[in-house]
Parts: sequence; structure tokens; C-alpha cells
Amino acid sequence: MHKIGNYVFDSDRLIIYKDDIDEQTISIINETFPADENYEKVFSRLKELNAEKMKMDKITVSDAGICLTYNCNLRCTYCGYSSSNNSNDKLKQSDIEVFIKDIIKKRTIKKLITKKDEPLVISFTGGGEPTYEWDLLQNVIFFIKSQCEDNNIPLYLKMT
Repeated sequence: MHKIGNYVFDSDRLIIYKDDIDEQTISIINETFPADENYEKVFSRLKELNAEKMKMDKITVSDAGICLTYNCNLRCTYCGYSSSNNSNDKLKQSDIEVFIKDIIKKRTIKKLITKKDEPLVISFTGGGEPTYEWDLLQNVIFFIKSQCEDNNIPLYLKMT
């Protein structure tokens, strides 16, 4: 068993599950997915792999940008986005949460395999002013920070 953040990796059964699952459920999982000789073959092959050379960047994101809105109260001549005050083009909190949870899940797997603790970089940028949707920005930042803290992933936030 290996623990990373809120997850436990059962290397005998190749299962990742949340660490707050009760013992009865774990017992049911163990009975349903018993370890056998095939797992030993898999692990003998895994031991031969060099985690440093594995190409995890194809499934993980190290640097992501989130464009919260196209709303902006400025009219900068150099801005190519033609932002306005009343644009309905803004992300929903629930959509951002799905995006962040997916990134966190994949980074947790990468951390398990490579044993590297690289920071996740999130930039608030795009076609509008991120602070225009102040409540959304605050809620998203709190959510991202809590997800990274829960999963022991270093975080670096940026805003354009």
C-alpha cells in the first residue's frame, strides 16, 4: 500500500481509492479483486522500468490557464479580445472544479510513479479581467488550494 494525499494505491490489486474508505469496504474490494500470480508478473516488469525516463507529461498538466470571463471594465487599444461589461461568456464553478480534479488526479498518479514533487502552475488569464468576476475568482482559488493541499501537490498561482 502506498499513500499519496487522500489516495491509497493497493499495489497487490492495482487499485487506487480514497483513504477514508472504511475497513468493511476495503475487505469487500479485497475479496472481489484477489491478488494472483498475474500481479506478481506485472510488478516484476514495473520494477524494471526507470521512473525517471517515463513520459508522464503526456497525461499530466504542469501549467494550466483558466479564462474565467470575457468581461472587462477597460477598453485597452492593444487588447485583441474586444471585451465588454456584459458578456455572458464566463466559466461555471462546477466546470472549473471538474477540470482541476482531473489535473489533480493525473498529477497524483505522476507523483506516485516518478516520486517528483513538482508544483502545479495555474494562471488566470484570457479574454477578460479575472478580477471582474471577483466571487468566482475567490471561490476557484479556494477550491484549487484545498485540492492541492488535500493531495500534497505544491501550487503556484499567477494572474495576468
